[in-house]
Amino acid sequence: MATTTPATDDLRIDETILSGDNADLALYKWLSKAERSAQSLNEEDLKITQNAFESCITKLVTGASPYPTPGRPLRNLAPRCLNILYARGETKSRFDTVRTLLTTAGDVKASEGVKVACLWCIGEIMAASGSQILSLVTDISNATVRLVKTSSLPVLVRYHAFLSLQKSLKTAGRGLTEAALKDVLKQTRYYMTDKALPIQRAAAQILTILHSEKESIKTVAEVESLVTLCAKGLEHADQPTRRSFSLLVAQVLSLTQVERPVVSTEKKASAKKDAGADDEADGPVSTLAETTKPLMTAAEMLAQISAHFNKPGASRKTRVGLFDFYVSLLMVLGPSWVETNYGVIVKHLITEIVVPVRQSTNTHDTSLVRKLVGMLLRDLIGVRMLSEQGQIAAIKELSEVYLKKWPALLPGQVAPHHNALVVALKEVAGLLQQLGNAPPPVQDALAEPLVHLLSHPNQGAQVAAAWCLRCFCFSTPLRLPKTVLSVVELLQRDITSLGTPPVTPEVGKRALGHANGLAALFAIIPDRPLYVSYDLSAKVFDMAIQLLKRAGEHDVAVAQVEVEVAWALISSLMALGPNFVRSHLPQLLVLWRNALPKPTSKDTSHATGRSVAEWTFLLRVREAALQAVLSFLRHNSPALVTLDVARRLASLLSNALAFANAFVGQPTEEIHDATSNLATREAMLRRRVYQCFAALGLSSATEVMQTTLLQSVVSLFASPDGYSGSSMQAAIASSTGNFSSVWAMTDGYAYGVTSTDRYSLKVFGKDEKGEGNPEESGERLNRDSVENAIDDLILAPIIGSCEHDTLALCRPQSVSEESAWPEPPPPMTGVVDAAIILFSMLLPAQDATSAARTINQIAQSIKSPKLERNLGRKAAIQINATTALLFTLRHAAQSRQARDVLGGGQVAEALVGVLK
Repeated sequence: MATTTPATDDLRIDETILSGDNADLALYKWLSKAERSAQSLNEEDLKITQNAFESCITKLVTGASPYPTPGRPLRNLAPRCLNILYARGETKSRFDTVRTLLTTAGDVKASEGVKVACLWCIGEIMAASGSQILSLVTDISNATVRLVKTSSLPVLVRYHAFLSLQKSLKTAGRGLTEAALKDVLKQTRYYMTDKALPIQRAAAQILTILHSEKESIKTVAEVESLVTLCAKGLEHADQPTRRSFSLLVAQVLSLTQVERPVVSTEKKASAKKDAGADDEADGPVSTLAETTKPLMTAAEMLAQISAHFNKPGASRKTRVGLFDFYVSLLMVLGPSWVETNYGVIVKHLITEIVVPVRQSTNTHDTSLVRKLVGMLLRDLIGVRMLSEQGQIAAIKELSEVYLKKWPALLPGQVAPHHNALVVALKEVAGLLQQLGNAPPPVQDALAEPLVHLLSHPNQGAQVAAAWCLRCFCFSTPLRLPKTVLSVVELLQRDITSLGTPPVTPEVGKRALGHANGLAALFAIIPDRPLYVSYDLSAKVFDMAIQLLKRAGEHDVAVAQVEVEVAWALISSLMALGPNFVRSHLPQLLVLWRNALPKPTSKDTSHATGRSVAEWTFLLRVREAALQAVLSFLRHNSPALVTLDVARRLASLLSNALAFANAFVGQPTEEIHDATSNLATREAMLRRRVYQCFAALGLSSATEVMQTTLLQSVVSLFASPDGYSGSSMQAAIASSTGNFSSVWAMTDGYAYGVTSTDRYSLKVFGKDEKGEGNPEESGERLNRDSVENAIDDLILAPIIGSCEHDTLALCRPQSVSEESAWPEPPPPMTGVVDAAIILFSMLLPAQDATSAARTINQIAQSIKSPKLERNLGRKAAIQINATTALLFTLRHAAQSRQARDVLGGGQVAEALVGVLK
């Protein structure tokens, strides 16, 4: 008779614990203790009690009386104990145990919990030691497929059946018979379209395992079929399911790049026999020549994904999900393959994704595609996969194939599309920042084309070229003085052309492009002060002054260009700081006073009779002047912003706001259409006003205007009448049920929702060192950062782009920062963001009565009857209000007086009315 010890007694259960009310808990405690004992016992003692302990666990898992139905804790713990037994004790009973569990899982009388527990245990045992019981894998396959096909079973059981099969195939797949393999392939492909996402996910994971060898894919048709199957499922897939689909596609497509033998038949004629022999020649002899090549070329493989991306009916969710396919595929292929085929990848992304006409017809689509391609090239390939030599080769490739091809000079040449140039320029800028110092081959490849691209007729390409040129000169400061002189000379030629009729629109665009390039270069002079002389800066300032003076001598079209160029140059010079600006400040104040006068009676009258061109001119010149004011405040405060200067600027800002309000009151249909040029220009002007007030800060200079400003910003981001879209379309969408969420909008406006809610909150979550905790910055644990960023774009109604605010070229941050590429939101959204930020600064400075009144006004707007027929605007107001109050409370936390005001009962009650 076997002897027992106190240690082996831990493996024996006292069944009296199963009769109490807390049987599950008691059983879990005993099993946890038994697991520790089984791990610590010597093997001889373990073998003594193995049979009894194994029998007990089997009864527990199968729910035999008197054991309760096992829940998740017990079913997780049970297979761990069994695997310890089989690892340290006898293994002869393992086959019978799995067979018993398999039989119970297939028993129609077994409960859901028992079936799940049995399937889980089978999967865990097979995952640990499946290679030692290969004969069972076919039985497991047949049983689990049968369970999945039983549609009356709960999804949880069917999912665990596939999960058990997945774990079994991973370790014992080679034991599967041919017939069983065909059945599994057939069923998993079928269940890739199941209604339950977990079933789709598990089916994709099984297919990924079954296609782990190159022999599993034999024809192009098989590849196309699987990729199509996964692409169709993206529309309704969640993130884990998209991830499973992307891994399957990556696995299948990567197999097409594996070299495999190809047998070709060649016929050779034998030589003729000697002359003295028979004249009859031997017949042709067939020989077999064996070569190796991949199933598809790299371009053909990538085209399998782009073909679905460019389908007319593809939704944003599907198209974003297809970029998950690209990410997974490139990660599976690895850095070596990516670096070798970099040119093929870039060419594919630009010609098949960026350039197609569908993306060019919608601004939001264009920004989305450029953002997706930028993530792939920069965050995945550039940062993670390219070596230093690979980065240099990538810059040379982009320069030779795209940057140097504009403009097309020879007959038959086709210049690259402007979107292709923007993508290429953005990636070159990122690679330059990554390299740090540009080596001579890079300098030779970029110096001339970047300057040429400043004259591109498309604004997006111009601004991208200006930013890339800034990065180039920052990394190669010896090139800075020569480049600045070259751009100044080009700008002077453009200015001369502006004064010589006839003036074509191309001249004006070229002048603005060179001005933006010069602005970007002057912005880095404070970081590279030894390379550009003071005299050159003074020369540019004088050029700008002369342009402003001569603008009155020309017609509206030419004057508009001259004024914009002049203020763009002045804005860039403000980045030089107080040492340069101080001597010019009196002259600047006069210029700003002339550019921002008080509105006249003609401006404020109900019907001024002005044409669209006149209104456009008046709006643009004011916005350009305010751009210079904002640049001055950002780079020269508080050194030059004295109380007197602040009062003067506040008065001018008040004039500009009054003009914007007068313009909105005009009975012109274009003013109230968010897609019109006039509405965009008004939004740009108002955005600059709010940004300037925020940069000016809270002081006695702005105290008298704070109430007016509060009313203005609240009416913008929280008023039912502040919606600039089509009220009729909004009502139709609400009544027909087409409206689902502002995050699902693809018009780049989304009913006027702020862009700071989902993405820019991370900026406000950072401390003074720029560090933010994961919760505040929106980061997700256990998720790849590139996949996370792509996933966010599914619900991104607003996508920023560099050309939306050219002042980003003059921003004071060093271009060596990781997130250097600026992406300001479109003007219609940027003005909402600026209003919310200004609101968050002004409200904490008010007394309790004023603060409560303002918050109550927001609450009344949310409850307005006008919003019943415009659900999109209602959702946007709720989001804007919540975001504004969040920023307000964060600002208030820095001041005790503000905390006392906002924490008082009167204000707290009003806050509850908005947030409940």
